[in-house]
Amino acid sequence: MTMQPMPHALDHDRAPRRLGQLVVVTLLILIFIVIATHRIWELRIVAEQTHVIHTVGALQSAVGIQVMERVLRDGLNSVAGMEHADPMDYLDPDRRPPNHQRLDGPLPPEQMEPRQWYYEPQQGILVYRVAHGDYLETELPGPPRIRFQLQLRYEDRNGNGRYDPDGESLGGVNLVALEPYGWREP
Repeated sequence: MTMQPMPHALDHDRAPRRLGQLVVVTLLILIFIVIATHRIWELRIVAEQTHVIHTVGALQSAVGIQVMERVLRDGLNSVAGMEHADPMDYLDPDRRPPNHQRLDGPLPPEQMEPRQWYYEPQQGILVYRVAHGDYLETELPGPPRIRFQLQLRYEDRNGNGRYDPDGESLGGVNLVALEPYGWREP
């Protein structure tokens, strides 16, 4: 006849093993949370970069379509009126970013909210205030931002730095980044 161990003795031997398993499972869950949080942070940065790239591409397309419409309707010189205009005006209203503001006057970069597009009509500049500035490479001092402007493409024959319809040929309008910029990998 074999003796059966007492039930409480079995539980007493299993308790340290169960505690060890609980610690291992808890550590694995914590490691997963840390990795997921890091990956989500990277995705936020990539999402902002993608938003800017997509918006700039949409603006370039909208400007190109507007140039074509003006040339076909009123001739090439009608394109000159687009210089320094707000490029967001050429986007379909349903496709404009909801985070776009037209300013009444100059706004110091320090007061610009991250992830916002601003148009400064006095200078004719479209500004995007970057939220994750550590991943933006730019020579522009101050808060991280990217500045764009619609500029005429023409041959400046008289060297005065502006388009003169008499004697200068107009080639179109470009959305130009005023300072070079690039994105770092997160």
